[in-house]
Amino acid sequence: MIKVYTERSPFHHVNQQMEPIQDTGPGISIITVTNRLNYRDRILANYQRQDYHPRELIIVLNNNAMLLEEWQQALEKYPDIKLIQADESWSLGKSLNYGVSKAHYDYIAKFDDDDYYASGYLKGQMQALLDNNASVVGKASFYLYFEANRSLAVYNPDQENRFVNYVTGATLLIKKETFEKFTFPERNAGEDVEFLSLCKEKGLPIYSSSKEDFVGIRRGDISTHLWQDSDEVLLSRSHLIAHTSHYLSFISARINPSKREPLTTPTNNKIYVRSRSTRIAL
Repeated sequence: MIKVYTERSPFHHVNQQMEPIQDTGPGISIITVTNRLNYRDRILANYQRQDYHPRELIIVLNNNAMLLEEWQQALEKYPDIKLIQADESWSLGKSLNYGVSKAHYDYIAKFDDDDYYASGYLKGQMQALLDNNASVVGKASFYLYFEANRSLAVYNPDQENRFVNYVTGATLLIKKETFEKFTFPERNAGEDVEFLSLCKEKGLPIYSSSKEDFVGIRRGDISTHLWQDSDEVLLSRSHLIAHTSHYLSFISARINPSKREPLTTPTNNKIYVRSRSTRIAL
């Protein structure tokens, strides 16, 4: 049984024609699928932190042990958040596709529940998509923070600001019209790899933005991750930045927010895949 709890107030009409206004652009629907019991605060913090508008958040609960009433109560004051309860038998891919079907806006962002998205993340991703006329934008190079030894590194370095075959699934920004051609495969592992392979087969350009404004968080217990490679293996594919407990000071572009350029509409290799089960070279 699927229960959908929609926004508590109507959306205003949004003009999709880009205007060069600070932190405003085409609307983005963020989709987060979660089966983790204790990550609600992080999900909400990542969403609230974004300095981009208009946006909405669609949360798909994918664990029958989650207390729906608690989530409803926590979300009562957020009119731009939709809550969907899906049965835990649903795959990650099927849950993502259902979230897409409920999206209000023309661009879909996939947020993972356990990573960190800085305030300028959405704006940077949308700017990269518009500037490069891409169908999909993400990050092929990105920061990884290893909690066990307090190490910050750049995974798969030197794959920024270029067209690529793969970007990590936690950073996807996709034109919604893409889902009219195909959707995420209904599986729990590698759904992002297969989706991006379909994009390449159909000739849809995939662009890797800068590594800034996103951190993949690696907990000490790798059994809590779908991406099962050990810290040692991941570090071997990375460039170490620092040993620190304060990684946030490293991961965003050093730009005064008041000096950022507004979003504008344009006028007219081999990399390592972040796969949940295996290392794939493209």
